[in-house]
Amino acid sequence: MADITEARWCEQAPRLPGSLCASWEALWREGWALHQRSCRAPIGMLDDTWISVGQGYHVPAFGHWDIVHCVLDVLSYDPVLAARQIRLLVRTLRKTDGRLPGLVRVLVDDHGQERLVPDYEYSPPPLWPTVVPHIARGLRDTEFLRMAYEGAVTCLRWYEENRRLPGGLFWFEDCVGNTQWESGYDACPRWDGLDDNVRPLACADLCGQMGMCYESMATIADLLGSTDDAARWRGHCERLADLVRSTLWHDGDGLFYDRDPETGRWVRVKTVACFWPMVAGQATAAQVDRLVEHLSNREAFLTDVPVPSVAMDDPTFCYDMWRGPTWLSQTYWVMRGLLRYDCPELASRIGTAALTGAAASLEKNGTILEFLHPSGGSISELKRKGDVRGPRRDYIGHNPVHAIALMLADDGSQTNGI
Repeated sequence: MADITEARWCEQAPRLPGSLCASWEALWREGWALHQRSCRAPIGMLDDTWISVGQGYHVPAFGHWDIVHCVLDVLSYDPVLAARQIRLLVRTLRKTDGRLPGLVRVLVDDHGQERLVPDYEYSPPPLWPTVVPHIARGLRDTEFLRMAYEGAVTCLRWYEENRRLPGGLFWFEDCVGNTQWESGYDACPRWDGLDDNVRPLACADLCGQMGMCYESMATIADLLGSTDDAARWRGHCERLADLVRSTLWHDGDGLFYDRDPETGRWVRVKTVACFWPMVAGQATAAQVDRLVEHLSNREAFLTDVPVPSVAMDDPTFCYDMWRGPTWLSQTYWVMRGLLRYDCPELASRIGTAALTGAAASLEKNGTILEFLHPSGGSISELKRKGDVRGPRRDYIGHNPVHAIALMLADDGSQTNGI
């Protein structure tokens, strides 16, 4: 495989699997090309070629959960490039405490010189360790595994020390009014009315993501031959799953919600975040049956371009960023959860509709958008935090179109559930 900086990297783009819709060909190829157009030269701690969140973002930026989706999108064909991005991400860990920056941005000073500015005022969802075992299967590189494992141990320690509630569940600063949005769900209606909240809430998405991290750490430890460590991580994973099932499940609504575990206060907003315990394997089979009802409901989450960030039948739904529009990154994670619980038909239905909608959007708008209209409507209806200009153009960080397509392929090209 050529390097992403070489012209022939795009020329060697893999073919769309023959079992998939031919109408997705332009989306498939544009996604591949956008990875290359979004890559940047080394600078500062990012001392290797790095993929930014997207050519159309207002400044070049690296990290957050965007880089995880970029890695998922290329790793099946270029595991070396995927590993290089994870190495760079580990480099951004603040050595004193293991905290990841929310984003690492390239800014230009008064003299026109670029400088790298990591923002440690907030941290992204801790998803990156979950891609390490998948990369390892393609590389068989023990040195990479050890580097990633050591970085992940440090990173997870920061979350345990700074984002774990006394009972063992986890919280994002979004729920206490920090509008830097470390959850990634910027201005999501689940945070409405919490500006004066002084009590952290157990967050369903972060609890699921931490469970996935523990599970991934156990797998990495197994690959490194550390059976005692693997058993310890699995213990963390199982204990957290028990807490999530017993504390964050609202049986009346059939959804996982954010909740104050001490007072019992619920945040009953139907968002895509409700499905993270399913993605993490923390839900029971009976709970997944209820979640599937929501995901199969045309009036809720099964929109023309699924999965909307807020259910269409929730009173807070609108066409503003993270308050209703569809993000393909979230579609990917929901599909992964459904496949984990042996629901391939619904996963296929959701993924097929999402890529069909994304392909139609590309044809109509001439670009891969940051997020999509959940009903396939006009981009003019979409807002970005109130901005009528709508989603960013040429945005790759939330558009793992190849990863979704490979989950749908039935010709043997699907790899390890990616």
